[in-house]
Amino acid sequence: MTAAGRSAEAVEQAGRAVATLDELPALRALSLATLASARSAAGQPAQALEAAREAFATLEALGSLEEARRRFAWIRRLSRARRAWRRGARRHWQRA
Repeated sequence: MTAAGRSAEAVEQAGRAVATLDELPALRALSLATLASARSAAGQPAQALEAAREAFATLEALGSLEEARRRFAWIRRLSRARRAWRRGARRHWQRA
């Protein structure tokens, strides 16, 4: 959904998945990582980081730390790239 520009809808659906998966921590962690990615695409970096940290902590508690590190690093890189792109776009339009 985020690739299709429907990031608000992606945030909503990922949030519902997180809420319903309290009993299944591994799937909840995956939903939290998805929520983090959707929030990043929606321009909510602080909330994305919060969800990514919660996903990381859940996976760490389950013993899936290495996978959590890779996913967390990917989300951070994605967030940085989006911020850099937005800064570049703003500069372009300010010059025009």
